[in-house]
Amino acid sequence: MVTLLKLGYFIDVVELSSFTKAAQKNYVAQTSISQQIKELEKDYSCMLINRTNTTPTEAGKVLYQHAKIIQSKIMDLDNAMEGFTGNGLNIAYTSLLDVSWLIKIFSKSFEFQNNLNIKKINMSEVTPGLQNGRFDLAVTFDSEFQNDKEIVTIPLQSGAYSIAVDQDHPLAKYSNVNIADVYKYSWVMLSPKDIGKSFKIMEERSHNLNLKPKIKYFADNIESEIFLIQRSNLIGFFPENYPVESISKRVKLIKIKKSPHTYKIVAAFPKNGKVSKNKNLMRILKETSM
Repeated sequence: MVTLLKLGYFIDVVELSSFTKAAQKNYVAQTSISQQIKELEKDYSCMLINRTNTTPTEAGKVLYQHAKIIQSKIMDLDNAMEGFTGNGLNIAYTSLLDVSWLIKIFSKSFEFQNNLNIKKINMSEVTPGLQNGRFDLAVTFDSEFQNDKEIVTIPLQSGAYSIAVDQDHPLAKYSNVNIADVYKYSWVMLSPKDIGKSFKIMEERSHNLNLKPKIKYFADNIESEIFLIQRSNLIGFFPENYPVESISKRVKLIKIKKSPHTYKIVAAFPKNGKVSKNKNLMRILKETSM
């Protein structure tokens, strides 16, 4: 019988091109991953993964597309039900960089340590989530809160975006590149739904440079973006120092000279919400601020 566990393992094997890496990601033995994939192939009576190069077969490609849709729908369900969880401080974040800041903030606040509800969401969900009371605090990119007078932001980190390329990409031999060179090649980006207002800001900055981005694919998560960077030799964009090596050893980050594509990570919360009324937490946020 097809299960969400099998589909999840299958997606990881396809996107990581490795049974071993899929096992490491899920903290299980490689034999467990292999067994689940074999059972999935038995369920559909066809080969799904080429064992010689760990790539999906034609049937596997079809299953991958549908499995991603199913996975996305389950995430939507989780998000919809999140508002019905128990009391405490409800926190949203959008990337791995945000997690490190949450650790710093709440390692100093003992009041909430045993009563935190933390959820990873798309950037486009952050502002509505804060406005409707689903979340009390969010750590994410500041682009979501421009001109929003009801949301308070405290800056935590700023920097520039780097490009991410496979080791065989023509730009991989450089340690830094000119912005014009970046626009000569095709890109993969997280979808506008996932990155919210950051996408519009990227378009505006590109227009100001008189350059047009060549976006070939949109990905719905970081793992899919890394997969397409490797498989289709595309350029992706990540904040500088983003730990891409934790996902793939083949992908490297390269700095962009004099790039206008910058970012700022902030702690954001409603003006009259739980966070703004808690003096201790406000003190900690201000102390953590850059």
